[in-house]
Amino acid sequence: MLIFALICNSLAAVLFILAAVKYGTGPVPVTYHGLILEREGTELTPSLTLILTGLYRAFAGAMLAIGLLIVALSLGPIRAGALWAEVAVLMAGLAFAAGATLTPHRVEQVTGVQTPWRLSLLMGGLVCVGFIAAQLA
Repeated sequence: MLIFALICNSLAAVLFILAAVKYGTGPVPVTYHGLILEREGTELTPSLTLILTGLYRAFAGAMLAIGLLIVALSLGPIRAGALWAEVAVLMAGLAFAAGATLTPHRVEQVTGVQTPWRLSLLMGGLVCVGFIAAQLA
């Protein structure tokens, strides 16, 4: 079961890192934010673009940090059976997933524009399954 836990953690880490790359290097605003702003008739001014860029890059840094944390702890302490490392990955993944699932889900309900809350839910689910599998190892 430990190998399965490490696979779940690895998949979650890859998703965190890929999302970090998207928000860290991608266009501002992302497609769904642009659609929401367009529907509201909000003009994308240079200042608004600057603010969004700062938020995206900070968000990307947080996702990259979580992804790297998962990799580092999975390759060392989790593989060695350290409960504290398993709990750290679970807490970091769930803290991210809670906000990145619930808020975009609400935005989607209000605006009708599809948001990436499902991906965030998957990321949180993977760390949960990884934690459970590690406990059964």
